[in-house]
Amino acid sequence: DLTEQMTQEAGLTLDIQGFEKEMETQKERSRRARNASKLGQGEIQLEFIAEQTAFLNAKGILPTDDEPKYEWDLDLEANIVAVFTDEDGFVSEGTLLDAETAPPTIGLVLNRSSFYAEAGGQEADTGTMTLQSHMDNENENDKHPMMAKFVVKDVQTYGGYVLHTGKLEEGSLLVGAIEQSSESSPKSKC
Repeated sequence: DLTEQMTQEAGLTLDIQGFEKEMETQKERSRRARNASKLGQGEIQLEFIAEQTAFLNAKGILPTDDEPKYEWDLDLEANIVAVFTDEDGFVSEGTLLDAETAPPTIGLVLNRSSFYAEAGGQEADTGTMTLQSHMDNENENDKHPMMAKFVVKDVQTYGGYVLHTGKLEEGSLLVGAIEQSSESSPKSKC
């Protein structure tokens, strides 16, 4: 490499390992700064590692169908198949999350998504989901739908599962209920 040759000619040495270590440190600082600018103060970047994708797979949850991301002005109905938080990991079925008491950052995995996940230099879509949840009771009179507004601030794909990270801004959702997610206004930033 030209830099190495020039330093040798000048009677100096290069600390290649030190350089690579510092470069990785700078890349991590840059990632954190980029994520902090995407998310609000107090919000956390959620990530899946192999353990989380294996958990979803073991539960029989199929990877997210993200083909609708190529369609414009789509009002997509989808089911929330998992809810994930930094504090508790996957939220147990039967847990009621409401905007007043929910963690500041929540991750939703849906069976279908029209949001484009960050990939190949393309930034993730942002937008709003209107959620309507109800228990799947046989008695029609027992169905009490709940409405919620979820603001999507980041979208990432892990092992085929699309994780929508954001904030439950209004209303409530019942984990394990039948969730109808009407994805409105996914907005690309590119």
